[in-house]
Amino acid sequence: MTKLHEKGQGPKLIWAHSFPVLLTCYSSTKRIVLSVQCICMYLLREFQRYKEIVKRPNISKEIVTERETLLGQLLGYVRSIADEFNTKSNPPKQGKPVDSAGLGAAERQAPPTGKNLPGVVNNIVWTRQLEAKVADTVSIAQDLLDDLAGFKPFKKEALGLKDELHDHQKEQFDTWSRAMVAAIEHPTEPLGLQTSGKLMELGHRDGKLKVNYSDQLVTLLREVRQLSALGFAVPAKVQHAANTAQKFYRQGVILKQVGG
Repeated sequence: MTKLHEKGQGPKLIWAHSFPVLLTCYSSTKRIVLSVQCICMYLLREFQRYKEIVKRPNISKEIVTERETLLGQLLGYVRSIADEFNTKSNPPKQGKPVDSAGLGAAERQAPPTGKNLPGVVNNIVWTRQLEAKVADTVSIAQDLLDDLAGFKPFKKEALGLKDELHDHQKEQFDTWSRAMVAAIEHPTEPLGLQTSGKLMELGHRDGKLKVNYSDQLVTLLREVRQLSALGFAVPAKVQHAANTAQKFYRQGVILKQVGG
């Protein structure tokens, strides 16, 4: 065994020399098979795996060109997230209701849909996932690439996108809150009638049982529960309406089935 291997330096130097080949190979493959996101995630995992080696001054200097290439890949990745966000998010026009109050998904190119997630919750969760991707990318780049000349512009652009994504979540919630309060307060709106009126009544003309518990109330319950779990402070009036709806939920469902 050589002194190099005895000191444990052999694998480190072998990796340092082979990584440029790996990076070039994957950069070429990207144009044929893989997306920018796949490439960046793979390269980031590799850099993280060997970050203690990469951070060594001699090795970091030796692969500076490859690290600059990675930084360029990460900038492209962040911009692809921005493109996805701009393409799939289109905040509702002012004055239009959201979700429980009636906003249709056809008004915008919707983001990926999560299971059992109402529209406003789905949009917030999706945006929060994008924000987490940006934050993770900046964190890793900070650890490995902060000595590069292009790092500061990269970080500024990435953090700007992160702030935009964060603000969008708040805007989505605020729009939903205003729409819900308006719908509850309006005496002729279905949601207002159902959260303040009788659970059931008999028709004066036909004698049929009418249940004032719609799917809209079920959606409201789900939205309030999930938004609260995400850390949002639901307006007191909306929370009260949800509590009332929850109180009569089981009876409402049974009566609705009975009433046909």
